[in-house]
Amino acid sequence: MWRDETLYAPHATMWFQTSADNPDFAEFRDRMTIAADATGDNIDLDIDQAALHADLVSLVDALDAVLEN
Repeated sequence: MWRDETLYAPHATMWFQTSADNPDFAEFRDRMTIAADATGDNIDLDIDQAALHADLVSLVDALDAVLEN
């Protein structure tokens, strides 16, 4: 979800603020992809990890959409 100049994940566990003149969406997407891959194995063990993982995946998808435009 976009609010002002910030992209928030659905569970609001993280966000990406775009107030910089040239935000590096690709670098942030790459970091979130690595984190999503790292948390993917723990989603059945912990509800908080599941929410974090869902947010990471959602942010990666949103950043992919931004980068396609």
